[in-house]
Amino acid sequence: MENHDHLIPIFKKYLDNQCSPAEVAELLDFFRLRSDNDTLRALILEQLDKSVDIAAGEGPVDDAVFDRVFTAISKEIDQQEHAVPVVNMRRYYWAGVAASLLIASIIGLYVYKNKQAGYYTAKVKPYHYDALPGGNKARLTLADGEVIALDNAKNGWAAKQKNGTVTKAKDGELTYESGTGRPTEIPEFNTITTPRGGQYMVILPDGSKVWLNAASSLKFPVAFTGAERKVELTGEAYFEIFKNKQKPFKLTVNGAVVEVLGTHFNVMAYNDESALRTTLLEGSVKISKNDRNGLLKPGQQAEIDKQNVIRITEADTEQAMAWKKGYFKFNRDNIQTIMRQLSRWYDIDVVYEGKIPDDEFVGKIRRSVNVSEVLRVLELNNIHFKITDKKIIVTNIN
Repeated sequence: MENHDHLIPIFKKYLDNQCSPAEVAELLDFFRLRSDNDTLRALILEQLDKSVDIAAGEGPVDDAVFDRVFTAISKEIDQQEHAVPVVNMRRYYWAGVAASLLIASIIGLYVYKNKQAGYYTAKVKPYHYDALPGGNKARLTLADGEVIALDNAKNGWAAKQKNGTVTKAKDGELTYESGTGRPTEIPEFNTITTPRGGQYMVILPDGSKVWLNAASSLKFPVAFTGAERKVELTGEAYFEIFKNKQKPFKLTVNGAVVEVLGTHFNVMAYNDESALRTTLLEGSVKISKNDRNGLLKPGQQAEIDKQNVIRITEADTEQAMAWKKGYFKFNRDNIQTIMRQLSRWYDIDVVYEGKIPDDEFVGKIRRSVNVSEVLRVLELNNIHFKITDKKIIVTNIN
């Protein structure tokens, strides 16, 4: 029997869309023949088991689950080959590009159905409309009221202010340099705001770094001249704070105060979410609201609900950091939670029709793909999506 071990590295490249046309053709032929799949079986099962491990310690995937995944891959390849009107090596290549997204998603997304884990075969179909992923977009409102569209400004753009200079260092990065003169008595505040479908990073005057997620804003002084470094946040951001014991850093968000000396943490405080969540990765954080407070250790998360109750738990730090690293991570999240993330990142509205299943999803999907690719993965469950202009309609297919 022919040895197919050489296909293992090709399969890994395939999941990352890095195969040459010749490699894609060989791999697709191998899948289409549906014979001698032991070589790839071990690799696929390994990837599936990684997905199960995310799901709170579930056991290994059995052969029945593997057969479903393998069948889904094979069907996708067949359908893509017939759907793409090109020939020979190019036909195989573009079929492979499309199919690899589904394969990676099937492996990476675990669906909980009625509280029991299982994989489901996608109903492959085209969408008439689509939405591109977000990117480096933001506007900067200077202290004098001038508004700068940073995504339109050229790299190297700079504006001098009384207490310092702001510069667009490169695409997606804004830097501040405090002035050398005497600080003014009244501090100047700038605000950087990302729209839906936008993200941006700003280096504050003290060297601290802040990454803003979509639909967020950060208000901060041009120079930290007082006894404290104070900023205000709406939405979500990840902070890497420069350590300064003489001048603590205080973040105000939705009426809560996060106080740090030098630390790395993420804050998620969108108004349409059920709670404000602060996740600590490094250092220590004190969080308070009204007369309640809590102290976080690395790996912990503080959650403040609508009743201002502070609850500290062990955090899924990978999930908290997923947006900054370029992917969505779901950890037993329902479809409404997922669609709120998609709405912000793809700048698209979401409406629901009929009763929507309360199934939970676990896994990862890249933020760099179009929204249609994400929806195709979510349709592994009994959920149907229709994309119209700037709107996703979510329905139950039953």
